[in-house]
Amino acid sequence: MGNGIMSVLAAIELVKPYAAASTMVCPGCEQACVEPVHVKDDQQEAFIVCEHRDDIGRVAVDAEELNRWVFGFDALHQAIVELLDSSKPARILSQQQFSYVGQLTTHSGAVDLFLLAGNVDIPHTHEADMRGAVRPLVMCVGAVAVTGYPALNLADAFFFNDGALFLAQDAIASAVAPPATDKKKTGAKPQHDWMAYKQQFDSIIAQFGFPGIDEPELKNQAALEKKLVEWGESEYGEAPSPASLRRYLPGWLTEAAQQKKKG
Repeated sequence: MGNGIMSVLAAIELVKPYAAASTMVCPGCEQACVEPVHVKDDQQEAFIVCEHRDDIGRVAVDAEELNRWVFGFDALHQAIVELLDSSKPARILSQQQFSYVGQLTTHSGAVDLFLLAGNVDIPHTHEADMRGAVRPLVMCVGAVAVTGYPALNLADAFFFNDGALFLAQDAIASAVAPPATDKKKTGAKPQHDWMAYKQQFDSIIAQFGFPGIDEPELKNQAALEKKLVEWGESEYGEAPSPASLRRYLPGWLTEAAQQKKKG
C-alpha cells in the first residue's frame, strides 16, 4: 500500500502511525541489499551510503517509504462489518485477535467471513464457530496463518477505488472454491502434475517450515507460491498461475499442519 492509501486508512482510524523503519532495500543497483537509512534533520530527505561498490556512493531514497503503520483490530473489525452490512450479527470472538464479521453472498454462494490478527492460531474455544459456518474464510491481518480453513491475506480481500474500500468478491469466492478437477481427454495428460507439485510443496515445508514473518525465505504464502512457480518453470518449462495454486494450497497446508501435530 502506498502512503496515499495509508493516509486514507489513518483518516478513518483503521491504522495508526508506528515507529519509522531504520533500514530498507537499497534501490541503487540490482543486488537489493538491505541497508541503514540516514535521515536529515528536516525529515524530508533520506539516503543510503553504499559500502559495497565504488561506483555508487550515496543513494537518495524517499523518506516517506520509511513510514510504518499498525492496524487497530477493533476499528478494522467494525469497518468490515459496516462494509458487509450482513444480516447475520457480527461478534468479537477473542479480544484483539479473532472475530466474525458477517456473511457475504458471492456469485458462487454464501461465505462466512472471519478476521484473524497476525500469524496466530484460531483459539480452540471457537472451533465450534468455524465448524458451524457456511464456507468459512479466514481473512488474516499480515501473514496468512495456517488455520486449517481457507485463508486469505486481508490485502487480497479488499481493494481501494477513489478513496473508498470495496470487497474483492472474486478473490474471496476463489479462496473458498474446491480444488479444480483436471478435465481429462482420452490419451491426454492433465495440464499440471499436481502430485509432483504436492511433493515439492512437502520438500519446501520440510526445508523452511510453514510460511511466517520469522522465516526470511518463506515470509508468507506469496513466497511459497513463488517457489512452486519457479520450480515448475525449471522442471517443465511452464508453471501454474498463483491463482491455480491457491486452489490446492489450503488443503496441503492443512494436511501438513495435521501431520506436524501428530509428530
